[in-house]
Amino acid sequence: MKIHTLGPEQTDSSEACDYYRRQNLSDAEIVLHQSFESILEHLEEYRGDLFVVPAAFASDALHLTWGTMHYRFLDRLDVEASFVYPLSEMVCIRSRKRHTGIGYTHAATKDLLKKYAPEARSVSVASKYRAYERYLEDGEYVLTNRKNMVEEDDAEILAEFQVKMVWCVYRIK
Repeated sequence: MKIHTLGPEQTDSSEACDYYRRQNLSDAEIVLHQSFESILEHLEEYRGDLFVVPAAFASDALHLTWGTMHYRFLDRLDVEASFVYPLSEMVCIRSRKRHTGIGYTHAATKDLLKKYAPEARSVSVASKYRAYERYLEDGEYVLTNRKNMVEEDDAEILAEFQVKMVWCVYRIK
């Protein structure tokens, strides 16, 4: 049995998927993908496998939220279970070194970034982990997990969040 979700291992999705696997399917193999979109675009290849996705899922590329994904893929995804698992502590930060106006985040957290950094030009990427990587290149703002931060990043923390998340487990038809 394979369980597909967003990678790399540093993502909340990977951690939640591992939690589900340990609780329910200890022999299952977790397959990490570069984006949720890449999973959805190749569902035919994963028939019979499981797919773990947060209820807060959003995709700018496919113009989806979790709700629209759920209905759009009714013929290819069947809800098998759901569970609550917290996200790693999240932070919204501003660089003290770069003043580009660019704010990186995942599509699902764009509104939260705007709340704490309203002047930021929001750029969506595949995960909060990837958002931090991009932020280190040229970003002024980022909404990411605290664990992603590196010591040498002298950033101002604008806000901190502890978030519980509902995760959905789908059987791929």
